[in-house]
Amino acid sequence: MAKRSQSRKRSAKRKSGSSRSENRRFGGRVEPTPHWEAVWRRASSASNNLYWDIGEESERQTPVDNLPSHGEVFRTLDALASADDGLGTLAVLADIFDATEGVCDVKSQLRSVASKVTSRSEAALFGGYVSPQSASAADGSATAGRLLRAHRERDLDEMVAAANANASVFVERPNVGLLTFAPLLAYELFRSETEVPLSEHVADFLDGADTPFAGAEYLLRVVLFSMIGENFGLPEDLEGGEMIVRVAERILENRPMVDRFVLWALRLEAEMNGRKAATVVYQCGTEFRSAFARESTLLALHVSENHALRRFRRFEPPAGSVYGLWRDWLAHVSPKGHTLRMVGAFSPEDLAIAWRTGFGVGVLGRLTREAGRQASLKGSEFEAGEHSIQHRVDWLQGLAQLLAGDAEIVEVFEAIEWGLPVNDPFGPAGPTAAAMSLYAWLTLEREIAESEMAESLLSDPLYDTGEIATELGVRIQRSVEGGHPAEDEFRALRAWVDLLSEIVGTGSDEPAPGFDITEVGDDLARWLANVRWWLGHRGWRPKKERPETEEISVPKPVKVRPPEPPVSAVEVEPLVPDQPMTIVFAGGNEPQRRIGPVIDGDLAERYGGLVSVAWVHTDWSAQWKKEAGRIYGYLDRGAEAVVLMPLVRTGMGQEVRREAGLRNVPWVPCTAHGKGAMTRSIDEAVQVVCRRRLT
Repeated sequence: MAKRSQSRKRSAKRKSGSSRSENRRFGGRVEPTPHWEAVWRRASSASNNLYWDIGEESERQTPVDNLPSHGEVFRTLDALASADDGLGTLAVLADIFDATEGVCDVKSQLRSVASKVTSRSEAALFGGYVSPQSASAADGSATAGRLLRAHRERDLDEMVAAANANASVFVERPNVGLLTFAPLLAYELFRSETEVPLSEHVADFLDGADTPFAGAEYLLRVVLFSMIGENFGLPEDLEGGEMIVRVAERILENRPMVDRFVLWALRLEAEMNGRKAATVVYQCGTEFRSAFARESTLLALHVSENHALRRFRRFEPPAGSVYGLWRDWLAHVSPKGHTLRMVGAFSPEDLAIAWRTGFGVGVLGRLTREAGRQASLKGSEFEAGEHSIQHRVDWLQGLAQLLAGDAEIVEVFEAIEWGLPVNDPFGPAGPTAAAMSLYAWLTLEREIAESEMAESLLSDPLYDTGEIATELGVRIQRSVEGGHPAEDEFRALRAWVDLLSEIVGTGSDEPAPGFDITEVGDDLARWLANVRWWLGHRGWRPKKERPETEEISVPKPVKVRPPEPPVSAVEVEPLVPDQPMTIVFAGGNEPQRRIGPVIDGDLAERYGGLVSVAWVHTDWSAQWKKEAGRIYGYLDRGAEAVVLMPLVRTGMGQEVRREAGLRNVPWVPCTAHGKGAMTRSIDEAVQVVCRRRLT
């Protein structure tokens, strides 16, 4: 008897297939999938046309043909439920409602039956569905039924009225939210000012939801399009521009809702990152794609960089999200005592120090791996933004190497494929990114002006300097109008504008009344001097709010610019020193220390030993007082000019320039880090000294 029983067990096992045989058949470990895929497969088998899109007010229609049956609605709701809670029974009653609708009125009888065969809440849901006009607003289940019926009828106004009557409806009936939330949120994004606003408490649904609602990807793309347009000021007369502007306005008016939507999307993304997500999941008439994960990352980037939505930066991103890893990396490379959360918060000094301290290699490696695992955006309208995080990393890394003296500007441009963030719709937003772009381009212009690349590049410039400067002014203005720059971004912006001013050889100059920061004009140096003063005095504030600043009487530094090309064919001969002179070169680190002896030999050959350089390399040390004292010692002993690499500690740069001015010693900026730039800046200093001797 026992043998027969064991034989039957073995036979049954062979027929069903053991787990061990399945592993052999399918090749080992089974990767887990997101929990919602099975849920939406069941729901989509019950109905394929429950979902519907809405557009702008002028495009909205109320279709009456091919509506899903009442039975489909409840079978779909039953498929979305995690337990047998009586919805299947309600689906049978809904079939009867389908059969009798328009023939005889059996609503009261159906409600009575529902109350006897299901729970009170399910009966209230069914009652609110078949008799929405009598649904109690205080009863979340009855309101959910009313909302569900309006969704089936494509009656958007009634859906809004039901949701506003009891905004907690989705918290009580989250499965109803999976079917009906998208049209409501789309309504709030597209509605005109005269239409009834949706209660912000409707978004409470997002806080506890862990399943993508139908139409989630469509809404994410709408918000992302608007963020890109708002960040970069797309004109309203552009095709679709008016809609983008309107949606952007609604987003700014509903900032808490946007914050919750993005955080909800990142939670889904985090689960998708840790599992094997299907390429497409059908959702009763729409689709949810695996590209949602990368699109969520892209959206979070743009929301965090928007000057008006910076509240989002305060939220802790979900663990496992790529945006969360991006924030971790930014925090890792932030200067001591700061936690920077966006590209535009990094000053030149921050980047140079970050490069010297390792640039967060370990965290960066994990970020790169996880970002690379996300589904591709190839073929979509967002394909150009697929590698947005990597492009930001490459940009910051290139600038950091340049500022630290470990790369030439041409290498930086080659690494970013000759593109500038200011010209990339998916690049970092905000004024600081524009200032970084202008710095890179001005440095490239000066670096290649006398090189073999000048003829091929500068004869047909990649960018227009004035246009980049104008974009900087526009972004500053937009940031001010949106609520003033955040403190960390403002700190970085001022540092970059200071550096730009030093590159063109100007100081800080109070602009004339009526100064328009978006009008650069033909004199870039003067405009930068005005911008520098305007930022330092927070010129957008009314005079009564303007903080008082202590003005230091310092002679303006001598403005030194590259020599203008001669009008005639006759070249101007450079002045040649006839007496010894000493030039102090301040700044730089090990790369400049190695270049110094080579430059010394070149100067001795060209100037007959009359020009000597006193090298003071600071190595970005925070203990710069000793190096500054050495510089002052050289000046007191007769040094006639200072060449200053702006990439020193901010406090040191300010003090050296002030002390040089007090001693009536001119200073010349060195804006790059290679041998050519250093030599040219020393030659400029020699010419300045020669001209002063003549006068």
